[in-house]
Amino acid sequence: MTLRRQPSIRRLLTLFSILAALVIMGSFVPVAAIDWGRICDNREQEIVSGYQYARALIAERLVSARRLAEQVALQPQPTAVSSSPSITVLILNADGALVSSSSGRTLPRLASLLPHFSDPASGIEVDDRGTLVAVGVAPRSGQWVVVALPFTAEDLRAIRDYTDLDSSFFAGQTRVLTTLKGAHDASLAGTVMPDSEWRALATQAGRLHWGYEADLSTNPYLQVQVPLYGLDGSLTGAFVIGRSWGDHWALLLQQAWVWLAIAGACILLIVLLTLALRHRLLLAIERLQHSQDPSHPESTGLAELDGLLRTMNQLRVEHTALAQKNECLSEQLIQAQTLATLGQLAAGVAHDLNNPLTTIMGLADIIPTSGLDADTRRDLTVIRRQAERSGRIVRGLLTFARRQRAEPQWVALNDLIMQTLELLTYQARVSNIRCESDLDSDLPLTWADPSQMQQVLFNLMNNAMQAMSTAHGRGMLRVESSWTPPSAGAPHGRIAIRVIDDGPGLAEEVLQHLFQPYFTTKEPGAGTGLGLAIARSVVQRHSGRIWAENRVEGGAVFCVELPVTPEPPQGLSAFGSTPSPGGACNILLADSDPQRVSQLARVLRRQGHFLSTAGDGLLARSKMEMETFDLVLCGLQMSRLDGPDLYDWARAQRPEMISRFIFLASGELNPETEAFLQATRVLVLWPPFQEDMVNAIIAQVLHPNDPPACH
Repeated sequence: MTLRRQPSIRRLLTLFSILAALVIMGSFVPVAAIDWGRICDNREQEIVSGYQYARALIAERLVSARRLAEQVALQPQPTAVSSSPSITVLILNADGALVSSSSGRTLPRLASLLPHFSDPASGIEVDDRGTLVAVGVAPRSGQWVVVALPFTAEDLRAIRDYTDLDSSFFAGQTRVLTTLKGAHDASLAGTVMPDSEWRALATQAGRLHWGYEADLSTNPYLQVQVPLYGLDGSLTGAFVIGRSWGDHWALLLQQAWVWLAIAGACILLIVLLTLALRHRLLLAIERLQHSQDPSHPESTGLAELDGLLRTMNQLRVEHTALAQKNECLSEQLIQAQTLATLGQLAAGVAHDLNNPLTTIMGLADIIPTSGLDADTRRDLTVIRRQAERSGRIVRGLLTFARRQRAEPQWVALNDLIMQTLELLTYQARVSNIRCESDLDSDLPLTWADPSQMQQVLFNLMNNAMQAMSTAHGRGMLRVESSWTPPSAGAPHGRIAIRVIDDGPGLAEEVLQHLFQPYFTTKEPGAGTGLGLAIARSVVQRHSGRIWAENRVEGGAVFCVELPVTPEPPQGLSAFGSTPSPGGACNILLADSDPQRVSQLARVLRRQGHFLSTAGDGLLARSKMEMETFDLVLCGLQMSRLDGPDLYDWARAQRPEMISRFIFLASGELNPETEAFLQATRVLVLWPPFQEDMVNAIIAQVLHPNDPPACH
């Protein structure tokens, strides 16, 4: 570093000192905010107290005027009571004609108002000289006695002495009395209240709000308004009390000198430290220029500074690398969220396909084949076979998208392999990839989570197809399964699954990081790097292991090895090819979907069962109250009373029947239903309703101790 770069160092240190000072000053902002809030709260409380005091004064003045009027009305000579020149006593006839006035003042509105009064009253009026007066009215032998007590500047000064607030009286919209001062200390008496504030008097009465007046020297003005009403209840004026904005700042500066002094001292200290640091740093730079000369007396002791600079450069490089990695992880997170959305969309489409598939399979089952020719029977067989294949694809989509309950059960891994291959049939066809399978027909069932295991198989097969398609636009995918006899650590043997491809294989550096999260060899946006990491996590949760290796003849093979777990199901098992239950049963079929009720009724009646149907939950409950059933098939969503509520009623009223429930699913399950099924562990029949599946689940409920079949 040369001396030519020293000005940059000076600018950098100067900038540092400025930023540090700004940080110190900013740290006092919360303190100032707290003080400001406290000051505002105190000021508002003072204004509210002043408002209450002024209201009490006005109310007391009205009460005094009324009582004086009543007292004068009882005297034989009313005018003699007016000992004070500020009190005006008026005598008026019943028609409002003025008889006498003790001060010569009159009230213009009284002539039109008195004919409508019959009892003593009070209010605030404006006399003929524009003065606001508190008026009391009392009847006296065919006449009216009126006493008027004026509001004066002494009243406003008394309010200011008591509350330290400015206030004003308005006669109509004109300010007649005030303690406010305008420019050059001129009084604001005679100014006019804006029309908007006059119209809002009724709604803003007693409410703090900011006002702005062009003639006021200290704007804005925090105030409370009190409307003044006449004898007939009409608005005759207003009283306003408040405080200017400038008082807030003055009080804040009075109380803030301590922390302002502390902030100034901190800023001064930062400046001094910065100057000292700049001097020492520039001196060290000058010494560093001579560090290459061993003969220079100051060349020693600079190795530590040189190492510090190198460390700072290394930290900058690592920071840049972390920023790039963070950007990559953000892109992968967005891709994962997109895939999750697509999975939800696929599950929704699969649910919508269930109902038409159920109808097709049900009608194909009930069409008699004895009187049909060979071609028609063959066509019916094709219809049923293709509908069953579509149903398997739909169930695979639902399972893979995790829209059904995910929990351990008896699993036939060969079936999961075939379902996953069917899901990938279209992708294999467009990618020119041929799929083969070599599955052990004696593979035993194992206790596992079918949804998670299918996700593992899907990730492995999908990765293999993508690798082959990217490498040479074609390929051959082979999936094998086998069972090894019992050994140490696996008393019931192990199940091995191998996914083999003839793609480009795996590089050694890729094999070391293959199962790490967010590691991917695909182009940006083409993969999240989570598939194999999730697969390894799932396999490890099932006490298994997963690994990958290259083939000698080319390509790669992914191996999954799982111990056979013989744990028996706790009321919930996988559905195997269980034979039809023996003997006829009395079955209650309850569902609000007539099409599903019709199809299931035909299937159950062909098996010789006695059937009773209900179109909603309440009807089903009524039948259960009067009759005992061997089996209850009810929909999860029914009108008037849904399936879970019917189950809860049976648990309380017919507990012997809760073990005979089977729920009929129709679509996506909400979280509450998922939690209910997880807690009760009741079997669920999913559409499309194939006859062998219906027989299997009925047999499982009626004969729960029979072991599941092997596949």
